[in-house]
Amino acid sequence: SALPEKILIPLSRYLWDAQVPLLVCRSIGFLGYIRLQVKEHTVIESHPDSENPDIRLDKPWPALKEYLDSINVATLDQRARSQVPAVVILYYYLSKYKEFHEGNLPKTREQKNILKKMIR
Repeated sequence: SALPEKILIPLSRYLWDAQVPLLVCRSIGFLGYIRLQVKEHTVIESHPDSENPDIRLDKPWPALKEYLDSINVATLDQRARSQVPAVVILYYYLSKYKEFHEGNLPKTREQKNILKKMIR
């Protein structure tokens, strides 16, 4: 806007009291700035992490657990590892994660990122 300061200041005060955001933009050629005036701006996480894991590897049935435990991912070379089902690798690192986190599954995004780094 090209509003002079003597108009912009009373407008700013009025909108502040009414809790209405004010956006002031100025530009001269390729140079410009934007100023936002807001009393409070609350951000709510719109995509919360699910409480339930997608793959139920935390309590596998006995036959699955026996199969998963029969493969030691840490001892496999690159070629052998490429032949192992992804769920076996995920279970292996999830078990390692639980060992270091009091048996808990990762819940927060940060904890899930730690697990991802372990798998890589």
